[in-house]
Amino acid sequence: TISDRNDRFKSEKICKELTTKYGLYFAGGKEKVKEYRLKEPDKTKYEIYQALKAEIARCRDWKNLLVHLKKQDIDVRFK
Repeated sequence: TISDRNDRFKSEKICKELTTKYGLYFAGGKEKVKEYRLKEPDKTKYEIYQALKAEIARCRDWKNLLVHLKKQDIDVRFK
């Protein structure tokens, strides 16, 4: 058999080289995303994320959170 023990190190080296060569970088986080440039479904996901982020700080339980989200036309279904 052919060993694949060093594949991770080879891949890491190649990724670093490509990152440097093409001036690529990893995104800093959700806060730095240019939401106005997003298309569906990512646009809606970020809108929900922003609503949740704002409401979680104010709500103490699930019922209260669901009421506040419903006011923003966000329905929640538990599986």
